Amino acid sequence: MPSSAYSTVPVKKTTSGEQFFIVASLDLQKQQLLLKYPTEVTLLVKATPQTSFLSDSGQPMKLADLRAGDTVWLTSSGSGADATALKVRKGQMTVADLHRYYLDYSEIR
Repeated sequence: MPSSAYSTVPVKKTTSGEQFFIVASLDLQKQQLLLKYPTEVTLLVKATPQTSFLSDSGQPMKLADLRAGDTVWLTSSGSGADATALKVRKGQMTVADLHRYYLDYSEIR
């Protein structure tokens, strides 16, 4: 498993190593995404030709197909200025995901 670009934020990953973000902005010329955790912490990641982009239906897409406000599940490597997106999957967070990754309270299990 590659090192996490967001290892300092205490949020659980899915079993496939993904974390949930909201697209804050895109820079198509620099091939960068500014992503925001639901907690308002941001992460800037680079896209490379090896980055895979998938729609919420699992179809291939491009960085240019994303818009600010879209929600995505990200797998990345590196950290800081070297954070690189490996896979960006457009998709929503379900209520069950919200509880599993952000609201892990024993009284609601």
